[in-house]
Amino acid sequence: MRFLSLIPIVFLAATQAFAALNLAEPEVLLTKARQSRIDLRDVVFDIDKNIVEFTELEQMDKYLFILPELQYLSDQFMLDDLYPKAVKRLGESMFSAAIKWLDVRTVPEEQILRYAAYANFDLAFRYADSIADVLNKERSQEKLIQGANNVEALHQLFLKTLPNQPGLEGNLRNILSDLANKHLSRPGLTEEQTLFWIGKISSTYGVTTYLDVIGNKIILLNRENAMESHLYATRLLQLRERMLKLENEIPGYLTTNVSDKLSELIQRMILLQIVFEPNEFEKILSAMAPNTVRQLSQSIIARDSEIPMHYGDEYIRLMQILLNTLQIYGFDFEAKEFGLYMQRSIAPIMIKRYSAEGNFNLKDHTGKAWIFSIVQVRKNMHYAALGTEDRSIFKSFYYVNYDFKNKKFVAFERGPDLDGSANQVVSFRITAEGTIKFEDLYSLRDVKTLTGKKVSLMPLYNDGVEDTSTITGRYKGSITIKEGSTSKAELIISVMNGFVMGRLNLSKDGMVYASLDYSVGSDIVTGRTVHLTTGKLASGTWSHLRLGYYGDKVRGVMIQGGRGTISEEFELTRVPEEGE
Repeated sequence: MRFLSLIPIVFLAATQAFAALNLAEPEVLLTKARQSRIDLRDVVFDIDKNIVEFTELEQMDKYLFILPELQYLSDQFMLDDLYPKAVKRLGESMFSAAIKWLDVRTVPEEQILRYAAYANFDLAFRYADSIADVLNKERSQEKLIQGANNVEALHQLFLKTLPNQPGLEGNLRNILSDLANKHLSRPGLTEEQTLFWIGKISSTYGVTTYLDVIGNKIILLNRENAMESHLYATRLLQLRERMLKLENEIPGYLTTNVSDKLSELIQRMILLQIVFEPNEFEKILSAMAPNTVRQLSQSIIARDSEIPMHYGDEYIRLMQILLNTLQIYGFDFEAKEFGLYMQRSIAPIMIKRYSAEGNFNLKDHTGKAWIFSIVQVRKNMHYAALGTEDRSIFKSFYYVNYDFKNKKFVAFERGPDLDGSANQVVSFRITAEGTIKFEDLYSLRDVKTLTGKKVSLMPLYNDGVEDTSTITGRYKGSITIKEGSTSKAELIISVMNGFVMGRLNLSKDGMVYASLDYSVGSDIVTGRTVHLTTGKLASGTWSHLRLGYYGDKVRGVMIQGGRGTISEEFELTRVPEEGE
């Protein structure tokens, strides 16, 4: 009975609340407003006076709906002459009162826009601040999506109704961008959700934040997470599409930043030997600024990475696409430079594919015997030499390239220069079976073409010490030349700028009769096998030491261009320096 006694009180309170709204129905008010300017004024004032009595949005809605016709009547009766912007001010008051109900998380977009259309700058800014507060506290994905859509719609509306207000526009764009980046950092988003939130990034700060996130993930790519690179490429392309839609709202330097990230991603993917998906590489290049594409080609040349054989076909395909893109953009000089690099960088791949490193016995059509040698001197550098069996002729080649259009190797004595002397050039093809067809392009006709077969490989010392950075030292022992006597040998090895260098002193009866400077050495991190090579010797060829490093000793052979392996395998022991 005690609870029943409260019912009349509650009913009375509700009755008083509705009774306080002393306002006729909208149609009745419109009928009155159509009578005269004074009647119109009274209607506007009556609605304005009762705004504080509205208790819910739906109650206010039906009066908001008649404002457009009231504005029409105001223009007809010239109400503004007596009461300037009376209807507009009424709309502002109604929007101000409705802000507490216009929750972007739950109220439909069209309903919010009807009220917001009457906002002035101060009201719009106040509403934006209230939106930021509620969205920051919300956790429901569904409500946040609706909220983001409503904020975007408000932004577009205010661009029309409140133009040239960068503070307000920036505030709304930042709300969207902060919300987007907050959700893009969450794991487990579906592709649809990710696309939605990328589509809501709307400010310079928002783009920069997301770009930094992707950039940091690119830096952290390794062999364990390498396949995520495809996802990062997709995200960067999606971000670029979003930036294109934002037009003048995003500064141009951010477009360059996206290009730079795409370039960095390409280099990382190549370094990790990732096979690109169909058309993926082309899409990335087309999204990059032309100058960034040019810089990418120069970065690849500068990096000069060693490409393993299993990645060779993909690498050649990518480099051909990049070369074609440079040509399309009109970078003629860079395209020529990159084409030369391609020939040089592809050569090691093809040499590995055809197991071309080694010694070949050749014959010309007269039956004369020749020896052709190819050795790796650094990770992406090979030397070659041609010599007669009687050692009367030697030709050395210090640039071995691969002509991928004509499917053959081309070897030069030296690179392009202004020297007036002849630059010896040869070309050759090697089959998978090890046969070789060789053309000496600068020789007489009767010795122009030679054919033959590989007779020996270069040794590999895979059982040596992997870290060759400690190889510096003095090694002594003896070396036996296959066609001569045994000599005392002293090999002095040093490391300079990450490359191995050496000097070999050969002596008999205590007298040094030969000193060879091996100034071209392999990288100390390429593996257990060490490569030491001279420049061009007086005989017209080069000498090469192929060594295995075993901590306190080295084991290896001596190879001479155009003669092949000229020594028995030798072993030299490190000599302790004074103080060791």
